[in-house]
Amino acid sequence: MTASFDTIFCDDIRVENNGKLILVGVYGTDIILGLPENPIPLAIWVRFFGLSPGTHKNTISFKFNGELVADFSGEIIATEDSIPQAWLNGVVFNFNEEGTLQSTVTFEDGTEIVANPISVKFADRVFGKE
Repeated sequence: MTASFDTIFCDDIRVENNGKLILVGVYGTDIILGLPENPIPLAIWVRFFGLSPGTHKNTISFKFNGELVADFSGEIIATEDSIPQAWLNGVVFNFNEEGTLQSTVTFEDGTEIVANPISVKFADRVFGKE
């Protein structure tokens, strides 16, 4: 199986005592913002598929319109029957224009995998001005 991953962007990720995650304010196909140039903290849930069992050092990077805006290094531990996951809370982005946010994972051996991008739009262009 080929390795892949997906990202879910939301306002917050909370962890219950029993280990369940609560994703608050999930962005579906678009991140829709009220105003440009306002910093927006996002939470990001990352799920990995098709990783061989073991520890995988990696860097998760985020590019907006092709420009690197954030990256984080860490390790993912995969077992035979697991779907490894990681989450990041409070990642602050500054979107001054509409565009595309792209997530990429680069493993220690140089292998790179890319998730489907998400669009960033401003509300007045989506819903019209009031």
